[in-house]
Amino acid sequence: GENAPLPPSSAPDVPLMGRPLAGQRVILAEDDDDNRTFMERALAGAGAEVSCVRDGQEAVELILASLDFERPFDVVVLNAKLPRLDGLAATVMLRALGCDAPIIALSTDPGGPHRERCALAGCDGFLVKPMAPEALVQACAQWVVPRANAA
Repeated sequence: GENAPLPPSSAPDVPLMGRPLAGQRVILAEDDDDNRTFMERALAGAGAEVSCVRDGQEAVELILASLDFERPFDVVVLNAKLPRLDGLAATVMLRALGCDAPIIALSTDPGGPHRERCALAGCDGFLVKPMAPEALVQACAQWVVPRANAA
């Protein structure tokens, strides 16, 4: 439709007024407890309904289950390096299984080759950890289609 979100490069800065993620279902896959708590707080504070998992396998299972219901996840945030199934392998698998939600990879490696690997795997966004809470919210918010116009 005409309301398709702009690609991230041309997305305007998302004002963090109010709750830019209100009503959005976000799944967060992060194995580090401190990181996960920090990110969950940032997302929930912006209004998102956050589901947290600790590894890529759990993420894939939860996302596939959500596709069977009426309310799939709006945004997927996952660490590129996860136990059991790493984030990139999980992304490849999700894309192959028909998940078209925006996927944002988190990485401690800011290098271009790693960023490129994430993009090739099917990730839409890339954030370097540690990041400010605003950066995480903004990365998710640029994919949000306001519910009012979602019809």
